[in-house]
Amino acid sequence: MSALLTAARSLADIVIPVDMAGTLNETWEAIRHQEPDVPQAHVSIVHGSGSPHWREDQRAVHVAEQTVEAGALEILHFLLHQAAHDLSPVAYAGSEGRYHSEDYRHAAERLKLRVTFAEGIGWGRTELTAEAKATYQPQITHMDSARQAWEVPARQSTRRITVHCQCPRRLQIVPSVLAKGPIVCEVCGQPFAA
Repeated sequence: MSALLTAARSLADIVIPVDMAGTLNETWEAIRHQEPDVPQAHVSIVHGSGSPHWREDQRAVHVAEQTVEAGALEILHFLLHQAAHDLSPVAYAGSEGRYHSEDYRHAAERLKLRVTFAEGIGWGRTELTAEAKATYQPQITHMDSARQAWEVPARQSTRRITVHCQCPRRLQIVPSVLAKGPIVCEVCGQPFAA
């Protein structure tokens, strides 16, 4: 009996790493489960600003690294906001998706977001309601767990260097490109060097 108890304690101590991107996709599926009209999409984490308000390709949702860093509630809010756009896919000409119509307001409310009007963006100010937090509590908990193990991916340097050949022609490249092997000038036949 004590051997079983020891084995059970050992299994309970095992920490299984949770994939942040996988967790975001599971959260999107949970949103679709609550509101089946939300289209299927692949959710990924990106450097930069993430998906714009209105996306031409509704099959992809890009969550900014900074949104992930902000925590599970911000992530959920972003995903629900994007899903509301998918339920109301009308973008006004010239607004680049920044103006949120009455249709958007209804879609956001269907997804349990509180919506308020703001001059210039229409019904674009949204926030999570207590009902949304309760509905998605398992996903919030899962995202918080995944976030603990998640790290912002290291970025390769985009600092460029100038390289010269014998001509002397010049190129601007990142050091990692030069490190992969010689780049030979087609005019003088000599390799470029820093």
